[in-house]
Amino acid sequence: MQHKGYAKEASIAVRDWTFINTPFNIVYSYMKKDNIASAAVAVSYGCKKLDEFIDSENETTVVYGITRTEWEKIKI
Repeated sequence: MQHKGYAKEASIAVRDWTFINTPFNIVYSYMKKDNIASAAVAVSYGCKKLDEFIDSENETTVVYGITRTEWEKIKI
């Protein structure tokens, strides 16, 4: 079911639910550096690249995130 927009739709729903129903001020997305599709989904729902690090599997993990303040500027 790839390339049908389900990941973006689900990510938006999780992001919105989190900011509406919890006190959390940031939502993070973690992925392996070579997972270009996941990075594209994170950017598409408002995340920005925050960090990258070598994980326990000796691979690079990238961290994306969106803050509550950023979300409030883009929500409909």
